[in-house]
Amino acid sequence: MLEVIAQASYGSLPPRYWDEARANASTAHYLRSHIGEFVAGAASMQQAASLTNLNGKPLIVLTADTGNAAGWQQAQDHMATLSTDSSHRIAKATTHESLLYDEADSAQASQAIRDVIAAVRTARPLL
Repeated sequence: MLEVIAQASYGSLPPRYWDEARANASTAHYLRSHIGEFVAGAASMQQAASLTNLNGKPLIVLTADTGNAAGWQQAQDHMATLSTDSSHRIAKATTHESLLYDEADSAQASQAIRDVIAAVRTARPLL
């Protein structure tokens, strides 16, 4: 089972660290953490699904344009309507995984986070 879990892509991680990353991903601690993430993720998804209004808080929805399930784009479009200060960005030529692990693609996610932080700090709208 651990070999199946430890089959992650290491994106732009330098090759000299791949064996170390695989070894870490094969530990019982990693497996517990991985399972815990999915359990917490399910609860978070249910909480997020119950949101109906973010009361104008800055919100950027960043959607990968490749590998999404049917209806995902529409769900992301809907999420962007939860705030009157929102932006829905489509990350071209990306997958959900590449937005997290690929250095060039993850820059888009990092920029979205920085943009929301700047909007909160300056009290200026994203739009």
